[in-house]
Amino acid sequence: MARPMHTDNGAQVRASTIEAIERAVAYFFGMPVEELHDKNRRRAVIVPRQIAIYLISQMTDVSLSEIGCHFGCKYKSRVMHSIARVREERRTRVDRKSIRLN
Repeated sequence: MARPMHTDNGAQVRASTIEAIERAVAYFFGMPVEELHDKNRRRAVIVPRQIAIYLISQMTDVSLSEIGCHFGCKYKSRVMHSIARVREERRTRVDRKSIRLN
């Protein structure tokens, strides 16, 4: 379950949005939400995690550092890398189900 990112009044709204994004990505890839937070480095987990990170960065006002912490205190640079990889894939792939990141 997503935890609030801030202590301000919008925290619960952001947490709900993040949780909804995670559920949608997990459902699309046929995996449990918890697996998005695992330290697993298999491509079958990395790609959905990168997509969830990208969507959260685009659809919320949560900082990159906070997104990184939400996904196991990953460094801001790892979050930026995930976002860049998904952006590149969006430019080069049409079929989202067959995304393969090298």
